[in-house]
Order: sequence, then structure tokens, then C-alpha cells
Amino acid sequence: MAARPDDRPRRAGAHETGIDRPMTRPLSFTDTAVIAYEAVDQDRRLKPSHMMRLFDAAAQHWWTTVTVMGRHEFCERAGVRVFMSQLGIAIADGPVLPGDQVTVRMDSIAGADAGGRRYGGDDLVTVTAADGRELARWTGRWWWLNWGDGGPQGFTAAPPAGLSVVMTDLPVPPAPPRPSAGAPSSSFTWSARDTDVNDHVYFLAYRERAENALAEFGAATARVRAIECFYRRPCVAGQAMHAVVTPVDVGLLVELRHAATGAVAASLTCAVGPPADEG
Repeated sequence: MAARPDDRPRRAGAHETGIDRPMTRPLSFTDTAVIAYEAVDQDRRLKPSHMMRLFDAAAQHWWTTVTVMGRHEFCERAGVRVFMSQLGIAIADGPVLPGDQVTVRMDSIAGADAGGRRYGGDDLVTVTAADGRELARWTGRWWWLNWGDGGPQGFTAAPPAGLSVVMTDLPVPPAPPRPSAGAPSSSFTWSARDTDVNDHVYFLAYRERAENALAEFGAATARVRAIECFYRRPCVAGQAMHAVVTPVDVGLLVELRHAATGAVAASLTCAVGPPADEG
């Protein structure tokens, strides 16, 4: 996978959940991958969980290019962590099959928000079939956090030292949805399998729990075309949670709330379509 600066403006495209961010001169990586058997669902669509594997592979090249080391090593040395504040995944109708070869492209920019108070970046990953069809799209907004023995200690006042990347002004992201007044439709407790090495719940676990909540709500066979997740409060293993599902203009809003306080930990807007035999 080769890294290259790209002079062409790059747009993230319009998700059904409203993600559409311009990217100018991103750091870009392109590679090919073979779709694994377990990466395809019953509708012959790429699973969102497999997008994480493709993203991880691309992100490793970003870290070694920008920091000359892996993510964990750099973060430990610099005393920082990456906090994902917003994530969007859009999955197109197939077909895609195990064994298919796809092209994976990652575009990434780094910089500061409009007020210069937070430093982070935007990532865009697209997965394209051999015939040029876009199969899936991932967009993410992340920030640098100071990290000490007690965990997170606020946003960094500047980018961590040792980054070899051009800084730019980050575009304004979509606003998170307003909290609903809905009642819980299901409950669960975070387990160790939901966590990562930072001792809190991994950001993709929220998406998986949201899809479970959709099934409990009666949308088990609906095709989730796009999910946009806004992260509000951290969670840890053992915490009891309520899921609240509310119909909204784009589809369904899933809120994952702390059972003890009712505080929203994450809000996920889900654009859904009919089951494959109805669509």
C-alpha cells in the first residue's frame, strides 16, 4: 500500500445520514483486498464489521507513514490517545461475494477545529468492486486526547510531537441529533468483549449494540444502509445500559443511555431499507 499526497479535492459523498465533507490534499493510500467468507451477509452486502478490518489495515499504513511506528507505540510514547467523536458507515446494495477482489482507498486529513481548540483529523475509506461499484464507505472524525495514569485528561493543546503530516483546518461536522424523550426498548450490559486496551468500550461496539436494539425493536431483517454515530460519554465493561429506538426522518434513531443516570452515551442515526425480498 503506497502513500501519496493527492492534489485533487476529495469529497466524502452524501451518506443517507448527511455526511458530506470536502477533503483538500489528503494523505492517501490505496490497496487491494480479498473479501472473506464471513464478511458478506445474507443480502450479499458487505458487513459493517468487516469495514473495520479494512479500515485497520489502511490505518496501519497511516501510522507508520506519519509517525514511523504503530498506533499503540506512538500513543504510549506521546501520552495521548485517539478519541473517535463521530463515525459514519454506508453500505451499498450488492452483490459482493466471498473471494471477490476489491480496492480499498483511505484519504486522511489532520488539523484543528475552527476555534483551534481541538486537534485531530478526518478519515474517509471507500471500498470499490472490480467493476467500479462502490460497496461501502466509512467516514470518521477523531481528536487527540492527553492520557495519564488516571485515563483521559482533556484535549491536547497542540498536535503531538513527532507527526509528519500537513495540518489543515478541519471542516465543520454534522451536528448530533437532539436527545429524544423515548422510553427504553431494550437493555444490556457492556462486557469485556466490547472493550479495547484503553479500558473502555470500543467505538464499533456501540454500532453492534445499536443493531441489536433495532432487532429488538422489530427491524431485524431491515437493511441498514447507513449508520452515523455520535459519541457523547465513555462506557466501561459492567455498566448497565438502555437502548431507546425512535423513528426519525432518515430512519431510526438509537440512543444508548446509561441505565443509572439516563445520560446518552452515544446517538446513532440509522437509514434503513426494506428486507431484500421486498426491495
